[in-house]
Amino acid sequence: MNKKSLLLFVMFATCFAAFGQSSSSTSSNGESIWDILLNILMSVGFLWMIGHMVYELFIKKNPFTPISIQEMQNQRREFGQSVDMLEDDVHQCANLAQQEFELWTPIPNDPEGTRIITTKKQLDHAESTIAQIKELRPTDPDLVEGVNGYIEMLAESRKRVFTGSKLIYVLLALFGILMYNTAGWSGVSFCIISGVIYYFASLTPNFMLYRKELKGNTGNGALSWVFGALAGMILGAQTIRTTTTWSDGSKTVEDDNSQHHIAWFISLIVTVLIVCLLVFWAAVNYIRNYVLYR
Repeated sequence: MNKKSLLLFVMFATCFAAFGQSSSSTSSNGESIWDILLNILMSVGFLWMIGHMVYELFIKKNPFTPISIQEMQNQRREFGQSVDMLEDDVHQCANLAQQEFELWTPIPNDPEGTRIITTKKQLDHAESTIAQIKELRPTDPDLVEGVNGYIEMLAESRKRVFTGSKLIYVLLALFGILMYNTAGWSGVSFCIISGVIYYFASLTPNFMLYRKELKGNTGNGALSWVFGALAGMILGAQTIRTTTTWSDGSKTVEDDNSQHHIAWFISLIVTVLIVCLLVFWAAVNYIRNYVLYR
């Protein structure tokens, strides 16, 4: 079983554990073996998730670093090659770069024929091609400039940007204040840790965003949709005014604000659930942005 398959197994098992725990039987000492196994499984899943994100964001070496003529000349001297590359090597590097560029996704109706990276497969193939070009140690100024242009585009495609809900941090701050008054710093720590994990899990590679833009899909994530729906429900709530005219000509007016009360109550419950289960939202974003992304 490869790493991604194992990770998927752990994460889906973790989700199962979250729902299965409520139905687990309790032994005489208060905690069953099933509970213990579920807790271990959840811990392993989240530790794996955090470790993988730390590796991808802070430890993994960036393959798309620019080259310089001086650097390539120094490498050529170390390997006993001539400082200036041969004409055949220049053509080979140029052909590799051109062939790679043609594998990228063209932007429709672009008069300049611009192409961009939109899949993980393209990015991995480009990484292999750049490694081949670097092994040829180019020193031609025009070639080095062109290669660095490709490298800059690839590095930008590999960068990650936050695509989660920013509103969640406002809610976390409010929830943290409430938790501090009821549970002390342990409650605040829960909010901080949940927010940090959610932030890193919601960092999406640019090439995935490029693909969404080409498909015309520029919508926000699920949490933003939920918050938008809640806001729409609150704003759409109406006050029903009933005017009663009595026999003596007097009138009484009664306002029914039950729609507002129901909307606010539902919004409060949903918001609390989202904050409490934010780590599981983060797990969903993690699987999408770090495991299943293509």
